[in-house]
Amino acid sequence: MLPPENVYAMYKAVMVDWRFSEWRGIDDIKGAGSSGPGRLDNIYRTIELYPDRYIAASVGLSGMNRITFLRGMEQFFIDLYVNHKLAMELINNVFEWELTVIQRILEIPGVDAIWLSDDWGTQKTLMIDPKLWREVFKPLYAKQFEVIRGKGKDVIFHSCGYVYDIIGDLIDIGASALNLNQPHLLGIERLGSEFGGKVCFICPVDMQTTLIYGTQAEIEAEAELLVNTLHRPAGGFIACMDEGIDHGYIPRQRIDWMEAAFRRLALEKLEG
Repeated sequence: MLPPENVYAMYKAVMVDWRFSEWRGIDDIKGAGSSGPGRLDNIYRTIELYPDRYIAASVGLSGMNRITFLRGMEQFFIDLYVNHKLAMELINNVFEWELTVIQRILEIPGVDAIWLSDDWGTQKTLMIDPKLWREVFKPLYAKQFEVIRGKGKDVIFHSCGYVYDIIGDLIDIGASALNLNQPHLLGIERLGSEFGGKVCFICPVDMQTTLIYGTQAEIEAEAELLVNTLHRPAGGFIACMDEGIDHGYIPRQRIDWMEAAFRRLALEKLEG
């Protein structure tokens, strides 16, 4: 996740002309269709290259994130409260479109999981009232998760920021694994105490605090805390190490320190 002061500037630079900045309703939506040429080509290529690997096929930035790309973030959140009917038309349309894409992916032999990414947290709280999230979004995620789990596949859900208030809900509706890139923000010990053994955690050393500002010793200590606190036989823990490289804001040396620490801890677990 980018540093918070850069996020809004990025959205303004890339999305200055929102697709539905002014619109009347569902009749204005002309979807691209789920069967666009080439949409799933990379999944087939990946399976061909790694036939014996666990393959998680990503839907990309999804759900609420995709909606804000169409409507604009500020306007969409206003719609949720003052123009709820219009908001629900767009929400339902986007989630149904995503479901058709998910169903197509699930038909591909070799896919083991669907990876959904929807950043719901600020640095301090959820972006909307958790009660409203449960009323509007939880049933829609539940429908997607049910389709995925019904095919015997795993659901991996990524969400950045402070999303503690909805972690239990995501687990309740069938999330197999949660990719949380700011575990320090959420409270590592609290995550382990409340949710350890109920879900698989996919986490790096915190990518907005420790991995940026910490010493090598502090990075190694947090890696150890993550493994020892979040790993359970019934849930599991997966070290996540690539997003800092993808976003380009974390020096490679720091990622190498984290990787070395996680590899050492994994070997200790195996030998123990």
